[in-house]
Amino acid sequence: MLTPWKADLPAEPSDFVDFTDGWLANRRLSAHTRAAYRRDVGQWLGWCQAQLLDPLRATFVHVNAYARVLECTVDARTGKAMAPASVARKLSALSSWYAFLGKLDVVAGNPVGGADRPRVSRDHSATIGLTSREVDAVLRAAAAETGPTAVRNRAIVALLADLGLRVGELVALDLADLGDEQGHRTIRFTGKGGKPRRRALTPGAVAALDAYLVTRPGDGPLFRTARGGRVDRHAVGAAVPALAAARVRDRGP
Repeated sequence: MLTPWKADLPAEPSDFVDFTDGWLANRRLSAHTRAAYRRDVGQWLGWCQAQLLDPLRATFVHVNAYARVLECTVDARTGKAMAPASVARKLSALSSWYAFLGKLDVVAGNPVGGADRPRVSRDHSATIGLTSREVDAVLRAAAAETGPTAVRNRAIVALLADLGLRVGELVALDLADLGDEQGHRTIRFTGKGGKPRRRALTPGAVAALDAYLVTRPGDGPLFRTARGGRVDRHAVGAAVPALAAARVRDRGP
């Protein structure tokens, strides 16, 4: 039996926005991870509201019930049930959120701590990497591209291939993140887990980037749209539509 809302308790997920904002402000996260964590907490709060459950009085029993719902949820992108790694990540976000509330003495304990979470290997990754042959195919497709955004797209692909950046990490880059260190061109970015990193660029990536920078005046986002705004994740996918086809075409047996 789920705990009902009390008349004097918040009844809307929006009542917890300040808590979530404070939690995210106290963590070093990339913009993509920050947005994902906010969605994860919002999804939990929406479920609690539907169950007439006060999130501040939730127990591990409620979290377990929620986890079973997630495991049966169909991922719109794949048409399959949500992967255990995705469920584990959502519960991990909730655990961090409750830990923050605990430090503020808003909750007595962390209900996610005793919950039954999916077991996911630390070495597991749902991302399928590219072979060296596939990377070469992607770079060739970018080199053959023509048009007003071709130079920018070649720089984008070069950085993705050179550094192995996630798209969210790449679109968050600013011009100020470029630098020099011991004679090498470098770039700093926020990696997985919110860790700040700095990497040296290869000559090929430097050449592609310099060719793009000649066409890009001013400061602000490193990769910009034609209107001067920051290129987002969807724009990167739309900017290089030939890459996926090139990868398949050149993969071979």
